[in-house]
Amino acid sequence: IMTSATLAVGEDFTHLMGELGLTRRHPPTLTATCPSPFDYGRQVRILTPRYFPAPGDADFSRAVGEVMRSLGMNSDHKTMGLYTSYHMIRQSVNVLSEAGLTADERTSCGPVVLAQTPGTATSALLDRFRRHRRAMLLGTATFWEGVDFPGRDLEILVVTKLPFLVPNDPWVEARCEKVAAAGENPFTKFMVRDAILRLRQGFGRLIRRMGDRGVVIILDNR
Repeated sequence: IMTSATLAVGEDFTHLMGELGLTRRHPPTLTATCPSPFDYGRQVRILTPRYFPAPGDADFSRAVGEVMRSLGMNSDHKTMGLYTSYHMIRQSVNVLSEAGLTADERTSCGPVVLAQTPGTATSALLDRFRRHRRAMLLGTATFWEGVDFPGRDLEILVVTKLPFLVPNDPWVEARCEKVAAAGENPFTKFMVRDAILRLRQGFGRLIRRMGDRGVVIILDNR
């Protein structure tokens, strides 16, 4: 038995079952979806900018950093930014530091900035983020799933970029070739569906309890 909030695309389990090799199983795998217990219309707002640089533009990373700076300077709510690369995190940290927002709680002019770097102990970042009343956490794949910040521990979630897999990764290339060989479109059949599940995982970091509330900001204009 497998249960999760993010196994289906809509009510379609085809993508996941294909990844797990369950489409050929006999007797066939039984699936079911249940309505969410959360009242998303009341508990959360999803915002996306009407005008923003595209992810492939040279000024995209800088623009993301400016959004994080604005949130840090103008909001008292604890914020987490979900990134798809360490490079983007470093650029945001540079923009934040220019505005005086740093990891040093004694000198930062706003929230403490906690940025994930290669080799950073995830548990240490999580503990510091929970401990500080005002904090901003910038993280990559580790933080898109499996972390729990209920209530006021997280009220603003920034999805910097839609979590598409890297297309030139050898495993991704092989998967796309297999989908294409079966006569399907690899982008819509595999890449988009995978990104949907990853995005839902990221979104799930915000609303964890019946009393939680907050805002999700998606900066990717796609």
